Amino acid sequence: MGMLSSTEVIEASASDLVAQYVGQTGPKTKKLFERGLGKVLFVDEAYRLGTRDRFAQEAIDEMVSLLTQDTFAGKIVVVLAGYTDDMNNLLSANAGLSSRFPEEIMFDHIAPAKCVSILLKELEKQQIAAPHLEDPDAQEVEQLVDVFKQLGRLPGWGNARDVITLSKEIMRAAVNSSANSTATTVQLEPNVALTLARKMLKDKRERLPKSSGQAKYGWLDNDDPPAAEASSSPPPPPSIATNTNSSQNPGAPPPAAPAPPAASSPPPTQQPPAQSPPASIEPQHGGRDAGVSDAVWNQLERDKDAEIKEAEQRAKDATTLAAARERAEAERRRLEQEERQAADAAARRELEAKRIRAIQVQERLRKLEEERQRVERERKKREEEVQLKLRQLGVCVAGYQWIKQGGGYRCAGGSHFVTDGQLGI
Repeated sequence: MGMLSSTEVIEASASDLVAQYVGQTGPKTKKLFERGLGKVLFVDEAYRLGTRDRFAQEAIDEMVSLLTQDTFAGKIVVVLAGYTDDMNNLLSANAGLSSRFPEEIMFDHIAPAKCVSILLKELEKQQIAAPHLEDPDAQEVEQLVDVFKQLGRLPGWGNARDVITLSKEIMRAAVNSSANSTATTVQLEPNVALTLARKMLKDKRERLPKSSGQAKYGWLDNDDPPAAEASSSPPPPPSIATNTNSSQNPGAPPPAAPAPPAASSPPPTQQPPAQSPPASIEPQHGGRDAGVSDAVWNQLERDKDAEIKEAEQRAKDATTLAAARERAEAERRRLEQEERQAADAAARRELEAKRIRAIQVQERLRKLEEERQRVERERKKREEEVQLKLRQLGVCVAGYQWIKQGGGYRCAGGSHFVTDGQLGI
């Protein structure tokens, strides 16, 4: 369109604007804007800047200032993306922020029937056959469409992202139900997709605030809420606030002013999800297989105990690290409070140095936690791949859990063993 000197889009997040130490956020925000000069700067999940944290507030104030400077005015397009309620909260963090972003783009939810189509495509990629879901007039498909309608009315509905998550749950259920099959394509049994979709709906509803949240989205507090009425209006979909801070075509009409956001209850304070410790290993088996020697069985029992202890140790490590992070955060907040109350300049400098050290400890703990989670994700992914491959091999007709042993895996019944070489690992 000739509005900017480049077609490049710079993608960023809130963490790319916010620094860790006092006085560094402003220069960091400005540096990012300089990278985006003459381009489009796209800030995803920008609502994280609306946390009222002083570093985030500094980034917002710097952004407001930069957008009016001659260096950037008319030479950059800034896009802030996020969910509507969260973005409204962000725009209220600075009186001048909303005026810098006068244009708002609203995205409608994907149609429920399209969600079914996406689900079928994802299952097809995983070689899961579901012919009973291909007829749009089938009863199960109609019920599935109704579930997607109700999901679309809930806050935080992730559209295709949540549909893909659902497809993975369905795939796991289909593979587990046909573990003894040697067919290339797994046949999905009727009602599996509908059952798991209803479970997703129930789980999302249970995570909403009690009473007020349920009344707001149209059902009572029971285990089987009624289906959504056709006349019910869905909640506002995700939006993107944009600052088209660029040279305009003189002949083009001015953009329409965005409608003011509808009054609504403030979003509930979001708490970080509680970390659940890894579940203990509980192999599915009915006892010792016939013909298994005492030596093999005793070794298998020891390996089962080792897996349980390893899972318990991982849970203990995660709990210990989480507690250390909480203590570091509490120490940082305490020092910040003492810093504000200190009248002596020397005492303030000393407290500032302590606070910085506390932040550094916090950062190291955060990185340790991220590394622990990464290692755990990789371990789980490898183990899931191995267990899936073992089920696909069909060696253990009983479908028992496989236990890692030296040089391979043995079924929980004890009579079947597959080497690492046979698994290609």
